[in-house]
Amino acid sequence: MKRLFLFFCIALCAGSAISEEKTISPTVCGITVGKTTKSEIIANEDIITHEVKLTLISADENSVIYLGDFVVEDFHMSLMVLNFQNDTLYEIKIFDQNLQSKDWQCYKDFADRMRDKYSVFQNQTGTAFDDMYNDKFIIFMKTDGYTNLVFSATIHRIVYTLSDKRLQDKMYDEAFNNYLNIDAHYDPKNKVTAVAGVDLGLARTSVEESFKHRGLFVKREGSLTHFSNVNFAGSNYNHAILYFQYDETKKTQTFAAAEFEKNFYTWQKEEAMMMYEMVCESFNSKYTNGRILRNEDEDKVMTFGMIENDYQNGTFPPIIVSFHLSLSRGGDKYYYVTVGYFEGRMTHVTSDDL
Repeated sequence: MKRLFLFFCIALCAGSAISEEKTISPTVCGITVGKTTKSEIIANEDIITHEVKLTLISADENSVIYLGDFVVEDFHMSLMVLNFQNDTLYEIKIFDQNLQSKDWQCYKDFADRMRDKYSVFQNQTGTAFDDMYNDKFIIFMKTDGYTNLVFSATIHRIVYTLSDKRLQDKMYDEAFNNYLNIDAHYDPKNKVTAVAGVDLGLARTSVEESFKHRGLFVKREGSLTHFSNVNFAGSNYNHAILYFQYDETKKTQTFAAAEFEKNFYTWQKEEAMMMYEMVCESFNSKYTNGRILRNEDEDKVMTFGMIENDYQNGTFPPIIVSFHLSLSRGGDKYYYVTVGYFEGRMTHVTSDDL
């Protein structure tokens, strides 16, 4: 009888181990996709497991971004983005990036360990990428049917994303249905009123001061203000241009448009594509009218935001996200990921200076 009981216990433990191998944990840093709510987090940020004091970067109806020290699979990461659907946490993104790093080994050991641990899970269907592994890039997208895991690592950056499959599928279905419904392009919920948390229509000096917390001020040039190394929506951009129009009512220049740009070497194509997909995914979580204009191998464009009668004669959404291969001013080829807000207004730059 003792032997039978011992065999039963061993079999039970083995069964548990196998079960765990076939399950992706929906919990990381103390919070759980599909369960934890925004209300709980706002009421008590300490439910998020972290090593140092949390710093709230931004918050809106659908997302919250924190800066801190978050331990994921024994690896320390610095930025957390929480995305919600009707108050329920459906996605957690945790980042770490070292833009000065030239040593791939800094991230590769962790990336290899993650790749091996999750290799037993099936690939997500309907994704833009298959698993990719090389000596400078790793990305995989896995699921257990309940929780989705997306992991990517490059020489400069690691991104770990957990999402509740049911809620994410529901969100994508709603976005697709709204895409088919032209009314979504005129829905006030999709109105674009701010850029990187800074309201459009604010005075130039105030806007420039706000952006100094996100990047390095470079120069003023007529109606344009240039910044470099700008952090925005979980990504870092080499260059940002802010455009200001003179407001007759306020008797001052006010914030009217912006463009963010990140360039990649040609051998960093996968990394550039990954950034483009992540940016589009972030906008899709906020706006219900995302629309694909082009989806070629080296030329991709999506648009977002409510169409307004006083912009482009009411014919085009205000936000454009693009991925493309182009020549730099120096004649070198780069892949570019750009995000533009009301870029059509920038056509007035020349006349503004006259």
